[in-house]
Amino acid sequence: MQIWVMDHREADHQPFGPTIQTWQIHDEEQPGPRYADYCALYGVWGAFTDEPPAFVGFFGYRKYLIWHNSPGIYDRTHNHNWWQCNEEDFNRLRRDYAKYGTSPFLRDLSTHDVLVAEPFYLGTSLIEDFAKSRSPHDAGVLARAMPGWDSQKIYPYLFITRWEVFSRAMRELEPLRKQLDTACTGYDSDNYEYKKRPMAYVMERTWSLWLEHSKLSIKHMPLLHCWEKK
Repeated sequence: MQIWVMDHREADHQPFGPTIQTWQIHDEEQPGPRYADYCALYGVWGAFTDEPPAFVGFFGYRKYLIWHNSPGIYDRTHNHNWWQCNEEDFNRLRRDYAKYGTSPFLRDLSTHDVLVAEPFYLGTSLIEDFAKSRSPHDAGVLARAMPGWDSQKIYPYLFITRWEVFSRAMRELEPLRKQLDTACTGYDSDNYEYKKRPMAYVMERTWSLWLEHSKLSIKHMPLLHCWEKK
């Protein structure tokens, strides 16, 4: 198993371990700065053409998946099964992952295709929410690219799966990415962060729609968030 911690900061803050290390995202990385964290998925997919790891996963530099018996020691946050902690506790967890590995996840991967962070529940259509919160134009482009595909959840790029499943996801997302890349401009958005990197948001929603319709066996995992990390 190889888990990559997505981090845009210059230094490597993640303690190195046998199964977990940092993937540093930089502006020159393909498919470009408009994609932000998606660059890590794209880069890992392209990096292992001969001998990929059997299992691959992605965490955020302040967002980690935790196994089911952990949440009771943390504080609840604003979404179901999302938890938060201080930086001291988060660093302790990171060191434990680096030192002892992530083998408890393998138990759940024996019965499920994908372990993914609990999604963010919108309470409305993903496409409608995208139009209201980000860009009506780009929401329309996404709806036309994936007709009839909708959801009421957003899944972040925080997951662990077999390499074959990850490779299938990237192969099937790639033609959609190319179709959406030039069409999604965010010209009508009032959100500065969205206008700066629209494809980061577009691909997160594309991934969410794909996952919902993939017919894979999906297990929602608790998400631990450390708000103190800058």
